[in-house]
Amino acid sequence: VCAIPVPRFSHNNDRLIWGHSSYGNFSCKSAYLLQTNINEDIYSSSAFKCLWPLDILPRIKTFLWLAALDRLPTRSLLKARSIIEDGCPRCNLQTESILHVIRDCYHSKRIWNMLSLIPLSTEFFNSLYIHIWLKENCLSNKPSSLPHNG
Repeated sequence: VCAIPVPRFSHNNDRLIWGHSSYGNFSCKSAYLLQTNINEDIYSSSAFKCLWPLDILPRIKTFLWLAALDRLPTRSLLKARSIIEDGCPRCNLQTESILHVIRDCYHSKRIWNMLSLIPLSTEFFNSLYIHIWLKENCLSNKPSSLPHNG
């Protein structure tokens, strides 16, 4: 670094650039992602690209988008902020994460099974990450038996 010559005639003043965001600006979000080693590549994944063309209500798209970003105020997220305990208030068996609320809780599974006209396959409940689960279900070629997709 010391061997690199400094330009004598520069039209711009020196400035700080944060290397962990796309625009070079510091944000609490980019610092948090850096600190927790979360890879921002998931935000550009096809899970997000497949949400926007769906023919569903905008508020449902927004909800799924926030769920995929892990931005919904679940108890596990609030526990990480030292606000509340993380146990699911409905089943009292597991941590209340996004996937638990939407898919894995006993009460959620009952709702999914009531909405489905045919038994749900085990593939529906396989993924460990919400953005992968959304992508797999959005891009599925199987005809849906859910009444809201009819």
